Amino acid sequence: MRQFIFSLILSAFSFSAHAQVMDFYQKPVSVPNLVWQTPKGEDVSMAHFKGKVVLLNLWATWCKPCQIEMPAFNFLQRRYKQGGFEVVAVAINDTPEKVSAFIHQNRLDYITPYVDTHQMVGRAFAPKAMPTSYLINRKGEVIAGKAGLSDWLSAEMMNLIESELRKAQAPFELPKGMQVIDRNDIHGGIRF
Repeated sequence: MRQFIFSLILSAFSFSAHAQVMDFYQKPVSVPNLVWQTPKGEDVSMAHFKGKVVLLNLWATWCKPCQIEMPAFNFLQRRYKQGGFEVVAVAINDTPEKVSAFIHQNRLDYITPYVDTHQMVGRAFAPKAMPTSYLINRKGEVIAGKAGLSDWLSAEMMNLIESELRKAQAPFELPKGMQVIDRNDIHGGIRF
């Protein structure tokens, strides 16, 4: 965990200017398999999002800039979910009841709320400001970060998400017990 925090801090000092909406790291940082919870108390980990492009948002219900950003995250989740994109909004220093009420009251129908009840995410990322967001590629590496309020519906952000979604999609694998019988056949063929 200390290695992760150190890598994240080191990367923060080596930003390159790709897009204004987020600061890109010159060297991606692997995210440990952190665990957070749904408001019902079910554990969810980074492994659950393997192979997806993740926008990890650290927020709180009491944070005004966080509240302003949430409808944009709801829109992004709705727009890009089918392509393998996931907004993971983890509430730091908040209660499951407050998080559920906030999501319901603001009609954020596409966002699954999460709470950092074990404080693993807060300790690992140690955000200096609220909100803080990170873009994580399909390999589970943090490639960019942003502290504070941002324009998540800007053309730069949409292009960034779409660009990441086109990269390194998981290769197709046949189900166990199946094999391709003729790779040269124009129609292909699968044998059981």
